[in-house]
Amino acid sequence: MTDSSAPSPITASTLRWTHTPRQSGRACVGSADGSDVEIYFELHGPEAAPLRVLLVSGHASSSRAWVTSLNYFRHDGRFQVCVFDNRGVGDSTQDCPEFTIQDMARDALALLDHIGWTSSVKIVGVSLGRSLLTERSTYP
Repeated sequence: MTDSSAPSPITASTLRWTHTPRQSGRACVGSADGSDVEIYFELHGPEAAPLRVLLVSGHASSSRAWVTSLNYFRHDGRFQVCVFDNRGVGDSTQDCPEFTIQDMARDALALLDHIGWTSSVKIVGVSLGRSLLTERSTYP
């Protein structure tokens, strides 16, 4: 017998994306076989917030995988947060020929340029997103 008054456990499948970004769009980050590659992104938090955080998902995960992190950051007015879909995932360009981790790291850097975050950015990655951080560290 189960206790029907007990709260349901929170899992990834029970979380709903309820965040309204302050800005969203697509950034052209380069080309592949002559076609533009566009990365979908969302900016959350106050524009004047002093701390900038880029959240980098794993290869097959969309930006929505960061829902619990956005729940955390939205309660603290010190953070601007950018989430994005890697190429081939979510609302980013789907028809990409073979690409490498280096291409994906360049995508993230081009996105940062697009949104004007050229300094003082904290980057957090999970799974393949963590590998992109390692690749990113080899760039000047």
